[in-house]
Amino acid sequence: MAHHHHHHHHAAANAADDVADAVDERSLGVFKLVSVAVLLGVALCGGLLPLRVSDFGAKQRVLSVGNAFAGGLFLCAGFTHMLSEAIEAFELVSVGVDVPLLYCMFGVLLTLFIEKVLLPSYLNASASARRKRKHDDDDDDD
Repeated sequence: MAHHHHHHHHAAANAADDVADAVDERSLGVFKLVSVAVLLGVALCGGLLPLRVSDFGAKQRVLSVGNAFAGGLFLCAGFTHMLSEAIEAFELVSVGVDVPLLYCMFGVLLTLFIEKVLLPSYLNASASARRKRKHDDDDDDD
C-alpha cells in the first residue's frame, strides 16, 4: 500500500510539510489567476486588433497571419500531445508500423491534394462557366 509521506515524520516535520503544501496551493492559485489574466489579455488583443486596423489590405494581412498562427497552434497540439498518445495506445495492437503516423500522413496529403489539386480545378471550371454564361447573356441582348 502506498502511504502518504506525512505519517512517518515527527510533529515538527509534519507542520513544515503542511506549510509547504499550503504555499504550493497558494502559488498554484496565484499562477491560475495570472494565467487567466494573460489569456484574457491575449484574447482581447487578438479580437480587437482586426477592428483597430482600418486599411483593408493590412486587415487582410493581420487576419491571415492570425489564422496561420492559430492553425500552427492546433497542429502543434495535435502533433506533440495527441499523436504521441495515439502511438502509445496503438502499441497494444502492434502491426510493425505506427498506424497513427500513417493516418496522420494520409490526412495531411489528402488535405494538400484537396487544396492544391481539386479546389483550383473546381474554381477554374466554375469561373469559366460563369464567364461563358455572362457571354451568352450578352449575346441575348443584341
